[in-house]
Amino acid sequence: MESFRPLLSGEVKGSVADLIGSAFWIANHPHKFMGSTENTSVPNKVALVCPVHMPKFAQFREFVASYELVQPDCDLYFILSEEARHKEAKYKEVWDRTEFIYTPTVTPNDSVISCKKFHGLHQLWKTQRYEGIAAVDVDSVFAGVGFHESFARFKHDPTIFGCPLSRYPTKPFHDVVRLSTRLFGQSEELDRYKKIYAWWNTIPWYQSEHISAFLTRVGFYQHGFVNQDWHSFDQVMYHGWLISEGLAKVGDMHISAEMPEKMRPDEIANLASRRLDWIGYAARESSVFAGQNPLMYFHTDRLDEASFAA
Repeated sequence: MESFRPLLSGEVKGSVADLIGSAFWIANHPHKFMGSTENTSVPNKVALVCPVHMPKFAQFREFVASYELVQPDCDLYFILSEEARHKEAKYKEVWDRTEFIYTPTVTPNDSVISCKKFHGLHQLWKTQRYEGIAAVDVDSVFAGVGFHESFARFKHDPTIFGCPLSRYPTKPFHDVVRLSTRLFGQSEELDRYKKIYAWWNTIPWYQSEHISAFLTRVGFYQHGFVNQDWHSFDQVMYHGWLISEGLAKVGDMHISAEMPEKMRPDEIANLASRRLDWIGYAARESSVFAGQNPLMYFHTDRLDEASFAA
């Protein structure tokens, strides 16, 4: 299978990237199947939801193009705000395999991205179709198959690794951890989690059997989650909830690097045994990741070390 590298900043890549970056190809390629189930009667049991908005339409096109090329073993749904409904036709020129999920209007003071993701999780949970659902950002691209295995690993061993929060000198990281975990009380394990900033080495999965209880706990069903601060990050909240319920733990190995390019060899070796299936795009060519075969790259809009962790 050919690897995917998106067209960014006017770069000219090889024939594969030129093909999937072509507006003509994207507009005319038929969307008649879902994920890798085109030639099989076995439906996918995992899915991804992804919020989109017009300022990141270019990333949306690249995201879809990578899905078309890789044909990963997961279904895919996009989330739009209600006020964007009149732009659906433009989005459907690129993607029409699944219906778009619409969310109520959210004010800029709220955690817009988390609100959208929670609406998407809720809507897919109601279908009772999927065992695992991941909520990802549109500045990501697909790079490989194996999403069912990735979810199975997370379900079997929900261990969370991270860098000591003390290594992050800027306030936003501390605010994210503090505000995203404030609803879950106190425990020794949760206190351990509050001292790290999770290093995203796995696809951000949610177990479907948890979604209703989790969304209830964070107040989604009471007020649509619209009273949460911008720093309330969905996956950090889910981590906090899992730990507070005794469903996950913090890994004994704390990663020293706040960015993947700065990891020590022993750290990457230990993490590799758990599979690095979710890697920052800025680290795609780092020798640290030699031999890794990620399922996705994230932060395709951040192409250097300085911006990676911002």
